[in-house]
Amino acid sequence: MTLPIFRRFIILRPFSHPKSGFPIMRLMASTLVLLATVTAAGAATSDPDIRTKIVGNWADTDSCKDGYLIFNADGTFASKGPTGTPPEDDLSGTYTIVNGKLAGQAGAVQMPTISIDFNGEKLIMGDGPDADTLVHCK
Repeated sequence: MTLPIFRRFIILRPFSHPKSGFPIMRLMASTLVLLATVTAAGAATSDPDIRTKIVGNWADTDSCKDGYLIFNADGTFASKGPTGTPPEDDLSGTYTIVNGKLAGQAGAVQMPTISIDFNGEKLIMGDGPDADTLVHCK
């Protein structure tokens, strides 16, 4: 059985570096404090906070030249294509945010429900490596 890397480190390593006498326990305590801080900072944003922060124009880049999403405070949204895109390619509808998940309806089209959160001023839509990171348009 292979132990997870952090458990192998704790079990196999001495509590101080043999040459420098550097106390590994101090390093481990500092690491735990850092992890607790990062975890608290990364805690899920509440639905009311998301509803407030999501309002505005969002895109892959702050220029929004390649298209953008608009979220309005009244629960409506629009998806606009790049300049020159035919108007029929634009999409508009309504959205809801419940339990940190974004759902939308555009006419007869039901949008997939996805996780939503913020990392600083960036809007994170989805989970893991497939998540989209959007920024406010300028």
